[in-house]
Amino acid sequence: MQCGVPAAYDADLYWLDSSGSTLERFLTQLARRDVTVLFDYRRYEPDKTVIAELARERGGKVIVFTEPWLSPAAAHADVVLTTQVTSSSPYDSLTPALALVESLVAAVLVRIGDEGHERMKLSEAVARRTGLI
Repeated sequence: MQCGVPAAYDADLYWLDSSGSTLERFLTQLARRDVTVLFDYRRYEPDKTVIAELARERGGKVIVFTEPWLSPAAAHADVVLTTQVTSSSPYDSLTPALALVESLVAAVLVRIGDEGHERMKLSEAVARRTGLI
């Protein structure tokens, strides 16, 4: 995970590592127009709650992906998206969460329109050329 690296969909979209001073510097710059998206499932990470609190304090929006038992970060979220994690194995399954993320990405690309699709194609071409995929 990297901080401050633009994603394929939008030049202002960032993937944050949840450790180190880079995260702290980035969080101090959060503002009213920012949306913070957190994924926090059982064996909750305390820093996710703090990140949600900081984002809200700075006037930004917070979206939390979690399971029905709700991450503590959900208390600070504007939107909480829950998915089941139970499975027949002894381990939780995040497959429903992945399906939800894929659906949301598809919806965002539809909303962005041709520009979003072109940015995606360019990103994939660069990733293939550099051997990332």
